[in-house]
Amino acid sequence: MDLEFSPRQIFRIIRTHKKIKLKDIANAVGVSIQMISMYENERTNLHMEKEKIYRAYIRNSVKKGGTSFEQAN
Repeated sequence: MDLEFSPRQIFRIIRTHKKIKLKDIANAVGVSIQMISMYENERTNLHMEKEKIYRAYIRNSVKKGGTSFEQAN
């Protein structure tokens, strides 16, 4: 069985692993919680600049509990 994930699915997995709430990332990006949800579920797109902010926020966030995802692996 071959699993392939889209970049959005990968970022969603990382976001949930780091325990980042939709509310927090929506505030950082400047869009609604619903917009982030629809974006992650591939129902809508974000403007390129907002998508960059979304990805950077997830990459740079520290996992709740003290260690970042990158440091843990």
